Amino acid sequence: MDNPLDYFDEFEENVQVIAIRYFSFTSEASLYAARLREAGIRCFISNTNSVTMLPLEQPAVGLHIREEDRKAVLLLLQEIDGQMVSQPEDSFHDADEEEIAYLQSLKENEGGNNALLWVVGIIIALLVFRSFARAAGLAPVYWDWF
Repeated sequence: MDNPLDYFDEFEENVQVIAIRYFSFTSEASLYAARLREAGIRCFISNTNSVTMLPLEQPAVGLHIREEDRKAVLLLLQEIDGQMVSQPEDSFHDADEEEIAYLQSLKENEGGNNALLWVVGIIIALLVFRSFARAAGLAPVYWDWF
């Protein structure tokens, strides 16, 4: 290979290349590209460097394929999308028992304890009451510590 930056060396000349999908993250596009390559479909990813340097809100990382592979790729993309949706958020496949117990305890305590929130709210209410009492002359100066 003469130029290591030449992404088009896998395709023959005069082949119609299309962008089949755009992604927001390079990692996601790489996963899809790896799955396509595993199925024997030639593809490449574009705009990885520019998106890494200047992240955009809209998807900009392109997954490109040959036009003749379009139907097979669309079927694979649907399969991959289905696999991504079917995997639950709380999957513990790679976790050991200790890690599972820890994650479950975090999930149980998501509501948290509201005692700290109440204490902060009462302190703020007392400070507001004190400022109104000082402004109205109801609080003597010797009673005010700060």
